[in-house]
Amino acid sequence: IARLIVRGIRPRKWVVKLNQGFSGKGNASIDLQHIQRRFAECVVGDTDVEVGDTNVATLRLAKLIEKELATNLKCEDPKMTWLDTPGQVGFQTQMQRLGVIAEVFIEGEVPTSPSIQAVVEANDVCIVSTHEQVLAGQVYSGCRNPCNPAYRASIMEAGLKVGKFLAAHGVRGHFSVDFLASKQPESGSWDVYAVEVNLRQGGTTHPQATMALLCGGSICSDGLFRTNDGEL
Repeated sequence: IARLIVRGIRPRKWVVKLNQGFSGKGNASIDLQHIQRRFAECVVGDTDVEVGDTNVATLRLAKLIEKELATNLKCEDPKMTWLDTPGQVGFQTQMQRLGVIAEVFIEGEVPTSPSIQAVVEANDVCIVSTHEQVLAGQVYSGCRNPCNPAYRASIMEAGLKVGKFLAAHGVRGHFSVDFLASKQPESGSWDVYAVEVNLRQGGTTHPQATMALLCGGSICSDGLFRTNDGEL
């Protein structure tokens, strides 16, 4: 996070994700605007720092951010705390065990969370389904199939690119790509961001498999599920 702030990336909030979190329960968010403003004024802690001295700035920012994580990190799982408690491993320990990634918290007028699910077999990539994920905060609670047609083709195309990359590196089997889509209020267009790749079956796998088993059929090139009789 410190390196990104030094590079000029200063969102309202950041998302911190555990590498092996599931359904968003390993996610947390933190507001660092006050630190970012202080850095923009070339002041970090109690010492004046030249913005051009990126190594010094990054180190001092990292120390400030570390303190903020301990006091202001908001976990999506209400049972999760920063420090270990009886019967519960804390977020700090999980970070050290599993590793984490930090991302900009995407905001917009109508944020949605579409996803694609696909399978890599040999060098072939097959899109299995698209979904709108139903979230409670950042925690997955269900899905709707298919995703919004406004960006369905673009996330399918992105999913194929990810799948081909994975196939070239020896990955086989199920994977999914989660996105965030933000609608621009003036133009009405959608900005779509890929936020993570899951190398496993996930929360959208079982609804899709159940529908295919009960109805028969599969997804078509337009991203819509059709039965073997051609019905939507």
